[in-house]
Amino acid sequence: MNVDDIWNAIDEQRARTADLLEQLTDDEWRRPSLCEGWTVRDVAAHLTLQQLTVVDLVRMALRHPGGVNTIIRESSRHRARQPS
Repeated sequence: MNVDDIWNAIDEQRARTADLLEQLTDDEWRRPSLCEGWTVRDVAAHLTLQQLTVVDLVRMALRHPGGVNTIIRESSRHRARQPS
């Protein structure tokens, strides 16, 4: 696979994930995920963290001290609470 093929596969998977998430009911968004302590909405929000800038990452670290896992968990939950 070349780089273009890899990015095409990533884009296709992202689109499939977005299509799946659009079909969820309110109840399904609130259900526990396979990640202990995380809802489906928390996991979906986590997937969007890759779009953050360096400034966003620094803000997250300052807002949620306690190590990488805490920063990721709490930032995902914070983003999940934002209006869509």
